[in-house]
Amino acid sequence: MTHHARLNRPARAILLAGLIFFLSAFSFPGRKGAMPWLDNTPGTVAAFTETPSTPTQSPIPSLTYTPSESVTEEPTPSPVPSETPNPSSTLQPTYTPPLSETVSLSPTPTNTLHLTPSSTAHPSYTPTLSETTSPSPTPINTLPVTPSPTNTEVPRIYPLLSVLINEIAWSGTLASSSDEWIELLNTTDENIDLSGWILTDGNDLQLHLQGTIAPNSFFLLERMDDSTIANVSADHIYSGNLRNDGETLRLFDPSGSTVDSANIVGGAWPAGDSGSRFSMERRGGGDQSGNWATFTGWGGNGHDIDGNPIRGTPRQHNSIFFASPTPSLTPTTDAHFAPQYLLINEIAWAGTVASSSDEWIELFNPNAFPVDLAGWSLSDDGDLTVILAGIIAPYSYFLLERTDDNAISNITADLIYSGNLNNIGELLELRDPSGAMIDSADGSGGWPAGTRSTHASMERLGGTDIPGNWTSYNGRGGSGLNAHGGPVLGTPRQMNSPFLAPSPPTPTSQPTIFSHLAVMINEVAWSGTHSSANDEWIELHNPGTAPIDLTGWFLSDGSDLRVNLAGTISAHGYYLLERTDDETIHNVSADQIYSGGLRNDGEILILKGPSGTVIDSANLGGGSWPGGNQVTHRTMKRRGGEDRRGNWGTFTGWGGNGCDAQGKQIQGTPRQPNSVLFPTPMPTWVPGKIVINEVLIRPHYDWEGTGGVDPKDEFIELLNLGPFAVNLRGWWLDDIADAGSKPYGLPGVTLRPGEFVAFFRSRTRIALNDGGDTVRLLSPDARVIDHISYKRVRLQLVL
Repeated sequence: MTHHARLNRPARAILLAGLIFFLSAFSFPGRKGAMPWLDNTPGTVAAFTETPSTPTQSPIPSLTYTPSESVTEEPTPSPVPSETPNPSSTLQPTYTPPLSETVSLSPTPTNTLHLTPSSTAHPSYTPTLSETTSPSPTPINTLPVTPSPTNTEVPRIYPLLSVLINEIAWSGTLASSSDEWIELLNTTDENIDLSGWILTDGNDLQLHLQGTIAPNSFFLLERMDDSTIANVSADHIYSGNLRNDGETLRLFDPSGSTVDSANIVGGAWPAGDSGSRFSMERRGGGDQSGNWATFTGWGGNGHDIDGNPIRGTPRQHNSIFFASPTPSLTPTTDAHFAPQYLLINEIAWAGTVASSSDEWIELFNPNAFPVDLAGWSLSDDGDLTVILAGIIAPYSYFLLERTDDNAISNITADLIYSGNLNNIGELLELRDPSGAMIDSADGSGGWPAGTRSTHASMERLGGTDIPGNWTSYNGRGGSGLNAHGGPVLGTPRQMNSPFLAPSPPTPTSQPTIFSHLAVMINEVAWSGTHSSANDEWIELHNPGTAPIDLTGWFLSDGSDLRVNLAGTISAHGYYLLERTDDETIHNVSADQIYSGGLRNDGEILILKGPSGTVIDSANLGGGSWPGGNQVTHRTMKRRGGEDRRGNWGTFTGWGGNGCDAQGKQIQGTPRQPNSVLFPTPMPTWVPGKIVINEVLIRPHYDWEGTGGVDPKDEFIELLNLGPFAVNLRGWWLDDIADAGSKPYGLPGVTLRPGEFVAFFRSRTRIALNDGGDTVRLLSPDARVIDHISYKRVRLQLVL
């Protein structure tokens, strides 16, 4: 008989409680299975440590549930996400899924069950709830890795003057004073990355640089676009400008340290020249006035957008480091220069086609070195005395323009002067600083060359000042434009025309003979606009399928109007001529400006081609104009075909284009098909049914309700007596014909049958004279529909 040991009642109770706890620990409600360490439920933290020893065979393994203790022997670190968890006392695989509570489960050989509740548990590493931790069921078999520290690299501080502000063209180029440029120089033997560098004037120029400067090389910055130095590419394009009266530039590296500056003391630029457009060059060393100099004229590089040489050394060593062929550019009062050391090269004594007052003079330096003009003078034997300044580069020109810089509108002058050249001739003298006459242009007996009628310039052939060494501009070369945009008949800043080869076509070629009506006089605004009767304009039309060059063409009235045409009319296109200026049609640009006027009583216009053949005419039969209206300023429009009276009409009021100098509608169709070619919409009015119903002269009551009685209370009232509604757009109110007040164009007011409308003087500007006057109502086609006349008024009168 076998005896079995019995457990007393207390021992059995303890064992049973341990078994229940064990089973509950491996089967939590809501878990995915009976192994809680494989649970991936978010928001929970647990630490499971397994000892890689032989599993126990005991059917009831003892567990220790200790929520308040950690399985690690090291002190528990604070739960900061950037820290590394401390390993447990034995290097065991550890898996830490993210749970909201901390539970530590560890096998233990003890048979004692301990229940020690606690409000807080500390695992070996506990991320906070704000972290996002992506658990991995794979155990980590290596020591925890410490996260890399945050990159706190400090920007490099570059040595002072490692990059120099080397050259500054603060005065721009000969093409434009706005075409400024700046050059940097890397003085080191290593590449320098400019990322993070800043060049600034502390105002509108703030350049965040990019790119790399090679060792001992240059970095070129050009303003606005890459055409400042047309044949040298820029490394960086910038906006902002440099004032000609001086400012300070600073260059900062990525750390914010100042590496260099230019004109740090402020005030005027220490070098450079606004007249000659010579750049300011660095001698080297710190930013001190003595370390800057003006371009000497030697070693220049590049040309501007007009083809003129750049007055500086972009991407090259500065000119001041090379010996000048002359000891000094500084003149002395006792210096005597040889005759023709400088030449008076070209004289536009007749001005330009735009204005006979737009005179200009050109000097030339025939030497292989620059000449400083300080102390030189140019004078006639009368009112013209010009004290010269600036430098003429080798084999270059110096341009003087009278009164302003608009005589040659597209070429910048070196100097502006006052005084004029007499058209019948005078003597010009060029004197050096000692007072010695170096050159002259003797026109005291009449100018030896140049043409008053065409405004062609007088050009130097070379040699001494004798009549045979002067000639008139022959039409070759020349790129200047006058104040109206037409060609300048001369060669400013270029080789004189006698030295240029003839341009094609060859001299034996004949002018093209164009067919009749190849270009048509299409529209004539002989009565001007509402703004001014002098604001006349003419439109030509090319009805063909190919563009036509108008060079050699002219338009004339046989009197004061003769327009030498230029430019091209595109196929099926229009060519617009405006009188005096481009404000005649304020919002439509003219192709050419002309002088001379068209008489309102009629005249004949003739258009001739380059061969002298008559291509078209307007009003060839003479007499009054066959179309247009003097009162309404409506234009005369071509219907098509030959120049016969029936082929001309008056603007219909439909399809108009543009506004005049005062913003009023142009009564015509500039640059658009003529209104007479399209059907006019049927009017809704019945002629004769709109009448002048009432006219108030010399008011004694505030009829307009403006708070006072004055002449502006005069009014003209209209009444619709017809059976239809009438829109008044295009109708006119006027006083006596061709005199008194200007006609008033009625707005688009619609009068239904029996309705009235009053127009006050404050709006119409029509003054009703006390000594007698006439009030007229005109239809859109300028016919008088109704009128009222009265004699002298002594008291308030209502008609």
